[in-house]
Amino acid sequence: MPHTMRLADDPRGRRPDGGRPGATGIGPGLSLGVAALTLAVQNGALLAFGVLYLPLVREFGEGRGMVAAVQSAVLLLTGLGAPLVGAALDRWGPRRLFQVGAAVAAVGPTPSWRELPKAA
Repeated sequence: MPHTMRLADDPRGRRPDGGRPGATGIGPGLSLGVAALTLAVQNGALLAFGVLYLPLVREFGEGRGMVAAVQSAVLLLTGLGAPLVGAALDRWGPRRLFQVGAAVAAVGPTPSWRELPKAA
């Protein structure tokens, strides 16, 4: 008779199907929602560069080349960071990585919020 793994046999307390005991099932939906929102905001900010290019040139008073170089650096760093993110996905899984990434993305701009001009 083949040995079937019982919950007590797994030192981490996981079921053989990979789920946790007592899980309510809202975790995957929440993870999907957080991932979709994070990717939508990130891609919206990245792809809005074409619309914001001339206003950025006027705002910062720099030449077009300098403003375009910043966008090029962002795209280059995105490409260079992709293998690291892929390795992290393989190691920790998408659920944990997307949730941590969303939290980091939410906290990241907070120092700049202090610099916002006050409404007159």
